[in-house]
Amino acid sequence: MKLNNWHIEPGFTATFTPDDYRGWWLANQNESDTLTLIDRAELLDNCVYLARAEGREMTQQLEELRAAIDRWADEWNSSRA
Repeated sequence: MKLNNWHIEPGFTATFTPDDYRGWWLANQNESDTLTLIDRAELLDNCVYLARAEGREMTQQLEELRAAIDRWADEWNSSRA
């Protein structure tokens, strides 16, 4: 099973994508669950942890990544309402 969509460049991780967030979210939840602010923070922490564990720099700035997760979570939650 593919856990992420990283496009590895020398010294960098890839940009994290909605496919990554969805896969990580559904690993412990089901399709009808919605994301809280705590869940969003955990997704962000997961991205940062994975980048550090791989010894790589993220191509996204932290605020850019946070905004991308928020956009995805808002879309996810609204599709579950």
